[in-house]
Amino acid sequence: MARIKMVGAILLFLWVVPAVLSAQTQNVMVFDHPSDTSGDLTGQTDFDPENERNLTISWSDSTGNATDWHVYVREGVGGYQYLGRTGNGTITRLNWFAGAPLISSTFADGPQYGDLYSFRVFRLDGQLGADDIFDQPGYVGFRAEGGNPVSLAPPPLPNPQNRVVGIYDNPLDVVDINAIGFDTDEANSRALQIAWNFGIDASTVWDYHLQISVDDGPYQFLGQTYSGSISWFWWSPAQDFKTAAAFADGPQNGKRYRFRVVMIPFTGDNDALISPVITYSVAYESTPTPTLIPTPIHTPTPTPTPNQGPLGEMMIVELPDLDPQARKLEMVLLPAGSFEMGSPEEMSARGEDESPQHRVTFTRKFFLSRYEITQAQWQAVMGTNPAFFKEGNRPVEKVSWYDCIYFCNTLSLLTNRFPVYDESDFSIHLSANGFRLPTEAEWEYACRAGTTTHHHWENMAADSGMEDHVWYGNNAETQTHPVGLKLPNPWGIHDINGNVWEWCSNWYGPYSAEEQIDPTGPEIGAQRCVRGGGWESDAFEIRSAWREKLEPGETFGNLGLRIVLPMD
Repeated sequence: MARIKMVGAILLFLWVVPAVLSAQTQNVMVFDHPSDTSGDLTGQTDFDPENERNLTISWSDSTGNATDWHVYVREGVGGYQYLGRTGNGTITRLNWFAGAPLISSTFADGPQYGDLYSFRVFRLDGQLGADDIFDQPGYVGFRAEGGNPVSLAPPPLPNPQNRVVGIYDNPLDVVDINAIGFDTDEANSRALQIAWNFGIDASTVWDYHLQISVDDGPYQFLGQTYSGSISWFWWSPAQDFKTAAAFADGPQNGKRYRFRVVMIPFTGDNDALISPVITYSVAYESTPTPTLIPTPIHTPTPTPTPNQGPLGEMMIVELPDLDPQARKLEMVLLPAGSFEMGSPEEMSARGEDESPQHRVTFTRKFFLSRYEITQAQWQAVMGTNPAFFKEGNRPVEKVSWYDCIYFCNTLSLLTNRFPVYDESDFSIHLSANGFRLPTEAEWEYACRAGTTTHHHWENMAADSGMEDHVWYGNNAETQTHPVGLKLPNPWGIHDINGNVWEWCSNWYGPYSAEEQIDPTGPEIGAQRCVRGGGWESDAFEIRSAWREKLEPGETFGNLGLRIVLPMD
């Protein structure tokens, strides 16, 4: 399964490359339009009329082994944000204009007049090394035809002391306000700048993640830089740095903030620095007055989350060591019933191993986890967190099939149940009442939730609901996301398509045309089934019937799990 292996190998390789890496800077060039032969515009300003706003980002590929290219854009000295992808490893240029294909919705209107841009290109080829990250060696300005050139002079930037996180009143301020401990802004200019200094060579750093604590609460993900050379972050409604949706409106009146910066190196362990507390207020707004009996505040959730499963029943598995701010391990009760597994031969975008389509019947109800198992849940059960994209409510990844078996057995013992798997030979005892991975048939039954189309939201058109239900190659920005932010399927199950691929319990093998009752899959095999697609997947790979397989010892950064509990 080339796509899972390719992406997983990239993430796994991050931890074994040499200690000092730096991106190539000689390969990324910018041209006025796709057929432009006048030369690279780096260090210059491009002048375009309104109806011809375009930039073409181009790069060379000496190895020729790429399977895809992802391009990130930086506006001025702001943070890198995902711009788009080529979707084909043989294409080494990306055309950016209003309505261009494979461009992020954030930048769908094309380049904007007056902006200053630079670009970073990632080659996806099965590993990540210094030759897979390409940086433009400067900036290109963008102006209306007949205008003045955009200034390329860099502004002064903050420079905190070694191992210090500084907080600044506004972007580009160079004097921190840590000693003051508060900041007041006008309502139309709310912003804070956070800057840091780990005292290390920036070329050894893959990324920085920003976390925020509000009113002394738990840390939550705020944003990231997508580059080890950017050691500052602007937090404001302007979104100069890609900011988590929960904090996209910028700092709020009357709040106390503390920031945690996590340094993610190419190799070795993460490091973290914590800022002092800052109290933030907005001029001409009254600060909330405390009352003796607080009034409950109902915060809207990002997407609707049903409280019940299809039978009106669900359960919560209590994990004693689970972070109190983490998502609970919720299990949805699924009904007994029948469905057609696989896809009809006339269906488009199908895989050959989806035939023959056949009827499957389940005679018993069973519980399935509402969300993919999160890092916080894995940590509470196993005491470790193997994930690459570390954040408690994101799905755990970089776990093998064997790791998942140990997780299920450990969770069973923690909850006074009999383990399903024999760890001496990994045989499966379905008569036990413990937790296990879903069979491939159970997985597809739960994914379809009574539907018979490509996806549970009816079809593959881009405007039909895919963006509302799935984190995949067109919107995930090359990473996982916290579980439950997308709409659920008709049975209340979230992220069963996209975000991370999910291990199934059984061996991979060909289908039979015969009707099956409570199937458990082939008795022998070499690879285990994986289903659902991940953050890197194309639309056809997140179809309900799409099948993939992996050797059980493999681990990748787009591969996780959800679990089943039989009905007592």
